[in-house]
Amino acid sequence: DFPLTEAQAEMLTIAGIVPHRFFVINIPEGVVFSRCRELEEARDWKADPDLVQQQEALQRLRLEAYLQTSPSLRTYYALNFDSIRDINVGGLAWATFDKAVEETAKSISQRLEYYRRTAAGLATPVFGMCFTPTQLAQSESPWRNFCPVKLTLHNELMRCQDPACIVEYKSLTYRLSSAENMQLFLEDPESFLQVHVPAAVPSLLTALDRRSPPNCQLDGYCPVALVERGELVKGPHHHMVEYQAKYYNLETMEAKAKFYGRPMRYVRRAVLPNKKPAVRSDTPVPLANVLVKGREGKSVEPADMLTYMEASVAEVVCQGLVESCARRPLYLGKSPKESALLFLARFFKAKNPLLTDMHAVKLRAEFEAFVGACALPQQLRQLSDMQDLANEKKRELLELAKDQEETEAEETIGPSIIPSSHGLSPEDAQRLQDCCRSFDEIFGSLV
Repeated sequence: DFPLTEAQAEMLTIAGIVPHRFFVINIPEGVVFSRCRELEEARDWKADPDLVQQQEALQRLRLEAYLQTSPSLRTYYALNFDSIRDINVGGLAWATFDKAVEETAKSISQRLEYYRRTAAGLATPVFGMCFTPTQLAQSESPWRNFCPVKLTLHNELMRCQDPACIVEYKSLTYRLSSAENMQLFLEDPESFLQVHVPAAVPSLLTALDRRSPPNCQLDGYCPVALVERGELVKGPHHHMVEYQAKYYNLETMEAKAKFYGRPMRYVRRAVLPNKKPAVRSDTPVPLANVLVKGREGKSVEPADMLTYMEASVAEVVCQGLVESCARRPLYLGKSPKESALLFLARFFKAKNPLLTDMHAVKLRAEFEAFVGACALPQQLRQLSDMQDLANEKKRELLELAKDQEETEAEETIGPSIIPSSHGLSPEDAQRLQDCCRSFDEIFGSLV
């Protein structure tokens, strides 16, 4: 039998020879060796000098070799051409024949359907038609391996690798990203071919190109992390891509996939902040060396202290300053400067990595309580304004009802005409009570 190994199958494919169907007849091992013994006993030893071929020991070696090489061979033809068909009928000769005929009829029907649809100018799937990679490459469309449905519906570039989602339309092959998108393309291919593939698409740098890393945009920070999370993250130089003659350093495989899908989104939106964290030195000065210099009476260089500060507290200081600018805390009875200093003090305590779990929970709760206290006056003012507005509307309705009662004695307009919706809702009333109670507990001594 041939081919016996995956290497032989690949050489056949390169030569343009791809079997349409492989029938794998699964016969119990006992049946195989029983038949071998029967043939060996019925063999005319004198008429047939080739006695070795029928020996049971040789058949055992053949079976072991088949069990070793067949999995990779099956996988190769199943994944690339969908041509493997298993026949499990318990070793019955007539059932094996019927199953083989049935699978052959299905294969012929598939090819006839392919010829019918292509002759009518319709899109048709090619998986299972046993086209070689060379044939697919020769009929490749301008879309190459990008999905036209994904770009049309979601404005996203997606590279497609699944051979089961290849469609031929007007003698050109198109790759789709999923079975659902392939079905949409089969129903109406023209509607997905109006948008053209961008001239420039991202491409991953090879390991040889990364040996001397080029200058990346955004100072080497990941544009995906900057746009989606607002974080400055430098990638490990394993996912560097080229796009429009510029280079970008991506953080992870997921970030690379997102950048591949919508590169212009990240190129246009990724902007570095005015203030960036200082770049750490490749040879940081240990704290012990700085202490030794001080103990020996030597002057400590400013660069040494700067390196120590950057390596130890610069990150948390930057986080605290950013949080303070975002929240703009203002504590009752304190100036903006004093409120900001109190905020930073509580923030640094809550972020101290040396705290025990119990102490850390306590300090974080105090920090959250301080933030809530800073926001409490504003919340109380808003709820009070809502209550004043509701009372004003209620007073206007009462005056209107009184005027109508005086001018029209025959009609009686009572307070019942005042809709209840002009007052605070039960939830807002409860919030107002809670805010007043909290305000008295926190600021009672200051008022």
